[in-house]
Amino acid sequence: DGKGQATTAADHATAPYRAIEHEGWLILVGKSSAGNDYITMRLARPDDLWLHAEGMPGSHVLVRNPEKRDIPEGVLRKAASLAAYYSKGRGAAKVPVANTKASMVKKPKGAAPGTVVLSGRKTIMIAPASS
Repeated sequence: DGKGQATTAADHATAPYRAIEHEGWLILVGKSSAGNDYITMRLARPDDLWLHAEGMPGSHVLVRNPEKRDIPEGVLRKAASLAAYYSKGRGAAKVPVANTKASMVKKPKGAAPGTVVLSGRKTIMIAPASS
């Protein structure tokens, strides 16, 4: 009946985000403002980790956390390096990347695509890396 099927690589190719697996965790990276909105407002669950380069345009990054576990340091650092790479800070040695639970990310009414407000954020300094 087609319901509940696993997504395929072809599905991800047309998706408004990149999907990267790291240490068994799924990391989603928005490809555009609309893609950022999609992963942040539609796909994110409250316990997922949300990341974005601070103070500059860039991709929203989401670490899926369906089992509500503590996200390992290596996965946090990988997701942060992707957020830095897919931002205007790509050429910098280190980029500040904000991270918080997805439940702490809100979109103001009438805000432009990709615009959000965070609460309870932490910041990690990380070198940009695509892989």
